Amino acid sequence: MPPERRLTGVGRRALAALLGTVVLGGAVVTGSPAPSNAEDTAPSPAPGRPWFGPGLDWEEDLPDAYAERLGETPSLYAQRVRYPLTQDDRGYLAGFAEQAATQGAVAVLTLEPQVSLTSLTPRDAEVLAEELADLHHHFDTHFLVRFAPEMNGSWVIWGQQPDRYVAAFRTVADAVHGAADSGAGSGSGTTGTGRAGHAEMVWAPAYGAGYPFGRSYGAVDAAGQRIGQVLDTDGNGTVDDGDDPYAPYFPGDRYVDWVGLSLYHYGDRQDFGNNAAPAAGEFEARLDDRFGYGVQQQRRSFHDRYATRTRPMLVETSALFNTAYDRGDSERRLKQAWWRQVLAGAADHPAIGAISWLELARPEAEIDDEVADWRATHTPGLARALRADLDASDVALGPVTRVVDPGAGSTDGPSSAAAGADDSASDEDPAGASAGWVPVGLALLAVGYLGYRLIIRRRSSSEA
Repeated sequence: MPPERRLTGVGRRALAALLGTVVLGGAVVTGSPAPSNAEDTAPSPAPGRPWFGPGLDWEEDLPDAYAERLGETPSLYAQRVRYPLTQDDRGYLAGFAEQAATQGAVAVLTLEPQVSLTSLTPRDAEVLAEELADLHHHFDTHFLVRFAPEMNGSWVIWGQQPDRYVAAFRTVADAVHGAADSGAGSGSGTTGTGRAGHAEMVWAPAYGAGYPFGRSYGAVDAAGQRIGQVLDTDGNGTVDDGDDPYAPYFPGDRYVDWVGLSLYHYGDRQDFGNNAAPAAGEFEARLDDRFGYGVQQQRRSFHDRYATRTRPMLVETSALFNTAYDRGDSERRLKQAWWRQVLAGAADHPAIGAISWLELARPEAEIDDEVADWRATHTPGLARALRADLDASDVALGPVTRVVDPGAGSTDGPSSAAAGADDSASDEDPAGASAGWVPVGLALLAVGYLGYRLIIRRRSSSEA
């Protein structure tokens, strides 16, 4: 599954300014720091009660609008951020953290390296770790850090480099866990199982069928003989779909707090995007690592190998609806059939601790750049159907962490807010002043966001 479409430079800067400066208030409108908790430990989903929430396109959608459509706040939001963090990215991350915290939702943070794995440094990881600890301190946001996912794929620049990937993951994990151990920013520690109180590391490859995904994409061959030997797990002299698509990339138990897997429905196996509802048992077959493999052999599933009650599994999923295809199943029938399988599969696999549904529409290369609609709440009928099935399932909705009021009156803003704000702004906030800024800040947010949408719309029209 290719990564989500990234924000443009203009879009990211605009949203970083709106979310990081207006919402956070540039050290004027901020949430109160989370209360000190000597036993600040990671929240855990109850077995068989996974968290559920969307991965939104923040150029088009924001958490309040999603919660209104669903009629309930989700228990997580997912978002992608470039890594290493730039100043813009830090503001964007701060806005994401606060937006999640205003609903008490877990923040699933996907880090997408923008440089080669060997160019990433320990200092890059320390900056990230300090930022996460600081944001947790102020907003009580809990992060699931999904570093460089789908690393076994050939469509990402960090793909199919097992040694380099493992080293990079461990560097980030050490920094994130170390920030928790030292109490940086939040005074938090780790749980008895070693899991950080404010941020946990997620190792998340792509589903293995089709591995190594073809010479036309990447570069198992170009990686060189040494890497080929690492990936040739069955020792037959070649890297093919008989090899283990997961084990060469696993960083090790001490570095991984959660595991994850990308499990999407594209249509019929041989005809992506034909709007065919999933066959009965398709999701279950994926969980069992039985679906789509060319070489039929006995396999122990990813779930059974890596997910446990103390190391939960995050499923990133959705179902592709091809808007240019005028035949096949209806959008509701296709998507509802898939999410019902996902919910049923989660109920039968208690180690599944979270489900992230891709909630956006975009062109997809797999269907010749036609627009695929992955969303499950963009029409009232779909939103009602999803909510009814969520209510009938054991999925956990609603707050997981403390719900933060962005106008609670603290002036001790996080470093990200300072990075996005005017350096000349006063650090002083007379008693009651920040509370008075709340309506102004919210009004600016609304006006700014509408203005940004208008600019984007006009630009799109002029380019058409």
